[in-house]
Amino acid sequence: MQHHWYACSEHVDLTMDDMIEAYLLAPILETISESEQTEHPCYWCKQPSEYQLTASSED
Repeated sequence: MQHHWYACSEHVDLTMDDMIEAYLLAPILETISESEQTEHPCYWCKQPSEYQLTASSED
């Protein structure tokens, strides 16, 4: 199963830490397009995101 979380530039480190803690996996970090930024709010502050973090698990 793939887990996708989104983060703004200010909260990408905190979001990555939370994702590692939740899934015990290091996520893949990718920038997202401008059209996706408002579609997926930041995990922490709910502002437009700039990054998608993806962790794959065997759930």
